[in-house]
Amino acid sequence: GWSIDAVFNSFKPKYFNGLFNDQDIINGKIQTKGEWSNRAKYISIPQLNIKGLIQGKTLLGHGNLNLDLNRSAAQLSNQNKVVLSYANNIVELTNQLNASQQSLELRVKADNLGEIPFIGLRGKVRGVLSAGLKNNHLALTHLTNLRANLLAENLMFKDILQVRTLKLQGDLPTSTDQIDELNLSAQHIKFNQVDVNQVNAKLTGKRSEHALKLNIAQSNANASIELQGGLTPQNI
Repeated sequence: GWSIDAVFNSFKPKYFNGLFNDQDIINGKIQTKGEWSNRAKYISIPQLNIKGLIQGKTLLGHGNLNLDLNRSAAQLSNQNKVVLSYANNIVELTNQLNASQQSLELRVKADNLGEIPFIGLRGKVRGVLSAGLKNNHLALTHLTNLRANLLAENLMFKDILQVRTLKLQGDLPTSTDQIDELNLSAQHIKFNQVDVNQVNAKLTGKRSEHALKLNIAQSNANASIELQGGLTPQNI
């Protein structure tokens, strides 16, 4: 586990990592504690309030979050939202609570990934990922309503990978009685020296029985693959 109660007063991260420069500073306060083990799984951020300047761009963080897989949603605080922003890249993590479950929602509005130092990414990503936690478990078999609506444009990772457009939309098949569908499509992909015009993948079905269809199109060849399976204790 961990427990951190830190106050930053013109803190200079360069003292911990030489990639930062002398003008990089952080002010504010962070309180967090938690544990992620077989015994307990919880993350608590009672207070996040920071402001800084990194590589000439403004860093902001605020909010609080309480995620606890060992307690019911009714036992947790309703104030559960953390926001981080840097150089027009914003991430919001919310734990929405009702009487029966916790529902995680991640919102991304990253229009300038290339401004984030040290990670080697460029491009734009926008959208939402959400998932419900059934019976206070984060295991895949206990996720409900795992939903995606993401769009990425002009993605680049160093000189290794380029993707002009990538979309992820739909629901992962986690229901026992309802048919769901999750679609992924990507256009104009370059991986090292390999060019792919388009990739389409569709996952359809229920928790216990679903099918994955994958189509890959290149300028001189096409390929299709279909797999069937299910998220059951025997298949995981």
